[in-house]
Amino acid sequence: MLQLPFDQPEPFAATFGVMLYPDESETERRKACAYAAQHLAEPLKRAIKHGHRPSYDTLAWVATTGGKRLGDLDRWMRDGIWLGELTRIYYLLSYRHPHLASWENAARILEKTTGPRGGSRSMFMDAKKRMRSVAHLWGAFAIRGFRFKQIPVIGYDYRDDFEYFLADAQMLKKWGLNWKPKRAKAGSPLSDTMYELPGFWLPHQRAGWPPVGGLTSADLDENLLEGLRPAGRPRKN
Repeated sequence: MLQLPFDQPEPFAATFGVMLYPDESETERRKACAYAAQHLAEPLKRAIKHGHRPSYDTLAWVATTGGKRLGDLDRWMRDGIWLGELTRIYYLLSYRHPHLASWENAARILEKTTGPRGGSRSMFMDAKKRMRSVAHLWGAFAIRGFRFKQIPVIGYDYRDDFEYFLADAQMLKKWGLNWKPKRAKAGSPLSDTMYELPGFWLPHQRAGWPPVGGLTSADLDENLLEGLRPAGRPRKN
Protein backbone atom coordinates (compact mmCIF):
# COMPACT_ATOMS: atom_id res chain seq x y z
CA MET A 1 0.00 0.00 0.00
CA LEU A 2 1.32 3.45 -0.95
CA GLN A 3 1.44 5.89 1.97
CA LEU A 4 2.24 9.59 2.09
CA PRO A 5 5.52 10.13 3.98
CA PHE A 6 4.27 11.97 7.06
CA ASP A 7 7.36 10.81 8.96
CA GLN A 8 9.41 13.57 7.30
CA PRO A 9 10.02 16.91 9.11
CA GLU A 10 7.46 18.81 7.00
CA PRO A 11 4.39 16.77 5.85
CA PHE A 12 3.26 19.64 3.59
CA ALA A 13 6.48 19.58 1.55
CA ALA A 14 6.72 15.78 1.69
CA THR A 15 3.23 15.43 0.21
CA PHE A 16 4.04 17.73 -2.66
CA GLY A 17 7.27 15.88 -3.30
CA VAL A 18 5.25 12.69 -3.75
CA MET A 19 2.67 14.48 -5.90
CA LEU A 20 5.47 15.50 -8.28
CA TYR A 21 7.41 12.24 -8.12
CA PRO A 22 4.89 9.48 -7.29
CA ASP A 23 6.76 6.55 -8.81
CA GLU A 24 8.02 3.91 -6.37
CA SER A 25 11.47 3.65 -7.94
CA GLU A 26 14.46 4.61 -5.81
CA THR A 27 15.34 7.49 -8.14
CA GLU A 28 11.87 9.02 -7.93
CA ARG A 29 11.70 8.59 -4.16
CA ARG A 30 14.99 10.45 -3.82
CA LYS A 31 13.64 13.25 -6.00
CA ALA A 32 10.49 13.47 -3.86
CA CYS A 33 12.63 13.75 -0.71
CA ALA A 34 14.93 16.27 -2.40
CA TYR A 35 11.96 18.48 -3.28
CA ALA A 36 10.71 18.37 0.31
CA ALA A 37 14.17 19.21 1.69
CA GLN A 38 14.73 22.08 -0.76
CA HIS A 39 11.28 23.44 0.01
CA LEU A 40 12.11 23.40 3.73
CA ALA A 41 15.59 24.95 3.41
CA GLU A 42 14.50 28.59 3.03
CA PRO A 43 12.05 28.60 5.98
CA LEU A 44 14.81 27.05 8.10
CA LYS A 45 17.19 29.86 7.14
CA ARG A 46 14.60 32.45 8.20
CA ALA A 47 13.90 30.60 11.46
CA ILE A 48 17.59 30.47 12.35
CA LYS A 49 17.96 34.15 11.49
CA HIS A 50 15.19 34.99 13.97
CA GLY A 51 16.79 33.02 16.77
CA HIS A 52 15.06 29.67 16.48
CA ARG A 53 17.08 26.49 16.80
CA PRO A 54 15.82 23.64 14.58
CA SER A 55 16.64 20.15 15.78
CA TYR A 56 19.81 18.44 14.64
CA ASP A 57 17.75 15.66 13.01
CA THR A 58 15.86 18.19 10.88
CA LEU A 59 19.04 19.97 9.77
CA ALA A 60 20.76 16.67 9.01
CA TRP A 61 17.77 15.47 6.97
CA VAL A 62 17.76 18.65 4.85
CA ALA A 63 21.53 18.50 4.35
CA THR A 64 21.62 14.84 3.30
CA THR A 65 18.50 14.66 1.08
CA GLY A 66 18.23 18.08 -0.57
CA GLY A 67 21.23 17.95 -2.89
CA LYS A 68 19.72 16.11 -5.86
CA ARG A 69 19.20 18.38 -8.86
CA LEU A 70 15.56 18.53 -10.03
CA GLY A 71 15.91 19.53 -13.66
CA ASP A 72 12.53 18.02 -14.54
CA LEU A 73 10.58 19.87 -11.84
CA ASP A 74 8.82 22.33 -14.17
CA ARG A 75 7.69 19.55 -16.48
CA TRP A 76 6.24 17.44 -13.69
CA MET A 77 4.56 20.48 -12.14
CA ARG A 78 2.91 21.13 -15.51
CA ASP A 79 1.81 17.48 -15.75
CA GLY A 80 0.43 17.61 -12.22
CA ILE A 81 -1.62 20.69 -13.04
CA TRP A 82 -2.97 18.98 -16.15
CA LEU A 83 -3.88 15.87 -14.15
CA GLY A 84 -5.54 18.02 -11.50
CA GLU A 85 -7.67 19.75 -14.12
CA LEU A 86 -8.58 16.45 -15.82
CA THR A 87 -9.68 14.97 -12.49
CA ARG A 88 -11.58 18.10 -11.51
CA ILE A 89 -13.46 18.17 -14.82
CA TYR A 90 -14.29 14.45 -14.72
CA TYR A 91 -15.52 14.81 -11.14
CA LEU A 92 -17.79 17.76 -11.97
CA LEU A 93 -19.13 16.03 -15.08
CA SER A 94 -20.03 12.98 -13.00
CA TYR A 95 -22.21 15.10 -10.74
CA ARG A 96 -23.80 17.47 -13.23
CA HIS A 97 -23.67 15.65 -16.58
CA PRO A 98 -22.99 11.97 -15.82
CA HIS A 99 -23.78 10.86 -19.39
CA LEU A 100 -20.76 12.92 -20.53
CA ALA A 101 -18.38 11.89 -17.75
CA SER A 102 -15.21 10.30 -19.13
CA TRP A 103 -11.48 10.97 -19.28
CA GLU A 104 -11.81 11.57 -23.03
CA ASN A 105 -14.40 14.31 -22.60
CA ALA A 106 -12.40 15.79 -19.72
CA ALA A 107 -9.39 15.96 -22.05
CA ARG A 108 -11.45 17.65 -24.77
CA ILE A 109 -12.64 20.28 -22.32
CA LEU A 110 -9.08 20.82 -21.09
CA GLU A 111 -7.90 21.29 -24.67
CA LYS A 112 -10.49 24.05 -25.03
CA THR A 113 -9.42 25.82 -21.84
CA THR A 114 -5.65 25.61 -22.39
CA GLY A 115 -5.71 26.68 -26.05
CA PRO A 116 -3.60 25.43 -28.98
CA ARG A 117 -0.30 25.94 -27.14
CA GLY A 118 -1.42 24.58 -23.82
CA GLY A 119 -1.21 20.87 -24.51
CA SER A 120 -2.94 18.03 -26.32
CA ARG A 121 -5.05 15.02 -25.46
CA SER A 122 -2.09 12.67 -25.75
CA MET A 123 0.01 14.85 -23.44
CA PHE A 124 -2.80 15.00 -20.88
CA MET A 125 -3.25 11.21 -20.98
CA ASP A 126 0.50 10.65 -20.61
CA ALA A 127 0.43 12.81 -17.48
CA LYS A 128 -2.52 10.80 -16.13
CA LYS A 129 -0.73 7.52 -16.80
CA ARG A 130 2.49 8.58 -15.08
CA MET A 131 0.84 10.23 -12.06
CA ARG A 132 -2.37 8.20 -11.64
CA SER A 133 -1.51 7.23 -8.04
CA VAL A 134 -1.82 10.90 -6.96
CA ALA A 135 -4.78 11.94 -9.14
CA HIS A 136 -6.98 12.51 -6.06
CA LEU A 137 -4.39 14.88 -4.57
CA TRP A 138 -3.94 16.93 -7.73
CA GLY A 139 -7.72 16.92 -8.30
CA ALA A 140 -8.38 18.34 -4.83
CA PHE A 141 -5.65 20.93 -5.39
CA ALA A 142 -7.23 21.93 -8.72
CA ILE A 143 -10.68 22.34 -7.15
CA ARG A 144 -9.03 24.72 -4.65
CA GLY A 145 -7.54 26.77 -7.49
CA PHE A 146 -4.05 25.30 -6.93
CA ARG A 147 -3.55 27.23 -3.71
CA PHE A 148 -4.08 27.10 0.02
CA LYS A 149 -6.39 29.64 1.57
CA GLN A 150 -5.81 32.11 4.34
CA ILE A 151 -9.32 32.19 5.81
CA PRO A 152 -9.98 34.98 8.36
CA VAL A 153 -10.92 32.63 11.19
CA ILE A 154 -9.15 32.79 14.52
CA GLY A 155 -6.76 29.89 14.96
CA TYR A 156 -7.01 28.75 11.34
CA ASP A 157 -3.85 28.92 9.20
CA TYR A 158 -2.30 27.31 6.14
CA ARG A 159 -1.43 24.12 8.05
CA ASP A 160 -5.06 23.66 9.00
CA ASP A 161 -6.06 24.35 5.40
CA PHE A 162 -3.52 21.77 4.25
CA GLU A 163 -5.28 19.21 6.44
CA TYR A 164 -8.58 20.20 4.86
CA PHE A 165 -6.97 19.71 1.45
CA LEU A 166 -6.00 16.17 2.48
CA ALA A 167 -9.55 15.50 3.65
CA ASP A 168 -10.90 16.74 0.30
CA ALA A 169 -8.42 14.48 -1.49
CA GLN A 170 -9.67 11.50 0.53
CA MET A 171 -13.27 12.29 -0.42
CA LEU A 172 -12.24 12.61 -4.07
CA LYS A 173 -10.47 9.27 -3.83
CA LYS A 174 -13.61 7.65 -2.39
CA TRP A 175 -15.60 9.02 -5.34
CA GLY A 176 -13.01 7.83 -7.84
CA LEU A 177 -13.03 4.27 -6.50
CA ASN A 178 -16.79 3.87 -6.15
CA TRP A 179 -18.56 5.96 -8.79
CA LYS A 180 -19.22 4.31 -12.17
CA PRO A 181 -20.75 5.72 -15.36
CA LYS A 182 -24.03 4.16 -16.43
CA ARG A 183 -22.67 2.57 -19.57
CA ALA A 184 -21.66 -0.90 -20.62
CA LYS A 185 -18.43 -2.29 -19.11
CA ALA A 186 -17.65 1.01 -17.41
CA GLY A 187 -15.12 1.08 -14.61
CA SER A 188 -14.47 3.60 -11.87
CA PRO A 189 -12.39 6.69 -12.75
CA LEU A 190 -9.49 5.95 -10.37
CA SER A 191 -7.50 2.83 -9.54
CA ASP A 192 -6.96 1.30 -6.12
CA THR A 193 -3.17 1.79 -6.33
CA MET A 194 -3.26 5.30 -4.91
CA TYR A 195 -1.49 7.03 -2.07
CA GLU A 196 -3.12 6.70 1.34
CA LEU A 197 -3.00 8.81 4.46
CA PRO A 198 -1.45 6.95 7.39
CA GLY A 199 -4.16 5.21 9.41
CA PHE A 200 -7.65 6.63 9.89
CA TRP A 201 -7.29 10.36 9.48
CA LEU A 202 -9.52 13.42 9.41
CA PRO A 203 -8.69 17.02 10.34
CA HIS A 204 -9.69 18.25 13.75
CA GLN A 205 -12.50 20.75 13.19
CA ARG A 206 -13.12 23.58 15.59
CA ALA A 207 -16.12 25.86 15.99
CA GLY A 208 -16.29 28.47 13.24
CA TRP A 209 -14.02 26.66 10.84
CA PRO A 210 -15.19 26.01 7.26
CA PRO A 211 -16.75 22.61 6.50
CA VAL A 212 -14.74 19.83 4.89
CA GLY A 213 -15.73 18.64 1.43
CA GLY A 214 -17.04 21.58 -0.58
CA LEU A 215 -16.03 19.75 -3.75
CA THR A 216 -19.29 20.02 -5.68
CA SER A 217 -19.34 23.82 -5.32
CA ALA A 218 -16.57 24.16 -7.94
CA ASP A 219 -17.51 25.70 -11.28
CA LEU A 220 -17.68 24.20 -14.78
CA ASP A 221 -18.49 26.49 -17.68
CA GLU A 222 -21.50 24.99 -19.46
CA ASN A 223 -20.28 26.40 -22.80
CA LEU A 224 -17.39 23.93 -22.68
CA LEU A 225 -19.85 21.03 -23.10
CA GLU A 226 -20.67 22.00 -26.67
CA GLY A 227 -19.76 19.25 -29.13
CA LEU A 228 -19.21 16.54 -26.50
CA ARG A 229 -20.77 13.15 -27.07
CA PRO A 230 -21.92 10.66 -24.46
CA ALA A 231 -19.13 8.20 -23.84
CA GLY A 232 -19.53 4.47 -24.48
CA ARG A 233 -22.68 2.41 -24.90
CA PRO A 234 -25.52 2.57 -22.36
CA ARG A 235 -25.88 -0.36 -19.97
CA LYS A 236 -28.49 -2.96 -20.88
CA ASN A 237 -31.48 -3.10 -18.58
